[in-house]
Amino acid sequence: MIEMELCKVIYRENGDDQFVFLREKAGKQRSFPIVIGRAEVREIWNLITKFEPPRPLTHQLLKDAIQALGATVERIVVNNLEKGTYYARIILSRNGETIELDARPSDALALATRLNAPIFASEHVVDRATS
Repeated sequence: MIEMELCKVIYRENGDDQFVFLREKAGKQRSFPIVIGRAEVREIWNLITKFEPPRPLTHQLLKDAIQALGATVERIVVNNLEKGTYYARIILSRNGETIELDARPSDALALATRLNAPIFASEHVVDRATS
């Protein structure tokens, strides 16, 4: 697995295509874009710009639910790229148990951004996405 960082966000309030770019934290510093939904890019944008809505939105609710259940987000992993679609996992820890949740990368990245959780990508995903 390769540790990644969110390096760029393209948020177009009136556009259809929203993007986040992930870049290797070390090594070759390869990067690649992931198309994400408007709600998820808005969540990430709000966090970057330090805007807090008056009521919890989906990713804040998910964070609160995870914490209320006594779990922590250990990391998120972009674990597959198939036919142009990225796949991700949210890795939780609770009482010494590891719990993996299947997730859209957009939701996983928004949650990771909200929690400042580490972001990883599988080697084969980085290779395919950057070739």
